[in-house]
Amino acid sequence: MTIQISIIPALTSVQKAEVYRKDYYAKNKEKYQAYAKAYAKENQELITHNAWVRLLFKKYGLTEAQFHVLLDKQDGKCGICEAGIRGIINRYRLAHVDHCHSTGKVRGMLCRKCNVGIGMFGDGHEVASKAVEYLQNANWQ
Repeated sequence: MTIQISIIPALTSVQKAEVYRKDYYAKNKEKYQAYAKAYAKENQELITHNAWVRLLFKKYGLTEAQFHVLLDKQDGKCGICEAGIRGIINRYRLAHVDHCHSTGKVRGMLCRKCNVGIGMFGDGHEVASKAVEYLQNANWQ
């Protein structure tokens, strides 16, 4: 007759802390949720800003400081129409990061109208050149 002994490894201190944390949260879930809701209400501007900073890095590879350097290089103006693009209005940034969709490289800063306009033409120069030619040669009536 053979006796089999299975050895259950002891939990590390990190694993014990994780088990305790999960258990404590389960017992105090309503308290945690109330705190999180109150924090979000009090810090909405900070949370929005931090989300923007994470998006800026994830989407364009830019830090907040690099964003402001680009904006300063253009004197706070749109790279096309030269409208002022510093600041935030109704929680929306006036400056938009213009980038090549095929390479992901950042080209500069634009206002919303110019960014949308370039987006409508795609990243190709051909259609944009035809549009300029059309406007220059248009028979205005």
